[in-house]
Amino acid sequence: MNKKLIKLLQNPLIVLNYQLRTILRCLRYSMKNDYKAKDFWMNRHKKYGFDLRGVGSCIKSQDENQRILNEGSRLMLELCNREGIELREVSL
Repeated sequence: MNKKLIKLLQNPLIVLNYQLRTILRCLRYSMKNDYKAKDFWMNRHKKYGFDLRGVGSCIKSQDENQRILNEGSRLMLELCNREGIELREVSL
């Protein structure tokens, strides 16, 4: 069974609340083709401070966001190693 469907069946109010907040965020920060990135990120950081929910998932805990960040970092380094990308030589 689909993971999203399982979550919906287990916690319908939490899933519906998240979906509603997503729609409201879209309405608040998007006007036609204009995305108000500065407003979006200023409000996220104002609300969550230095917590990883400010840049990660706002419905996951600090620990869950940290695990996701660690896994993404591990996968990115693994990909770079596999493709022979030397990060010491990369500049911005």
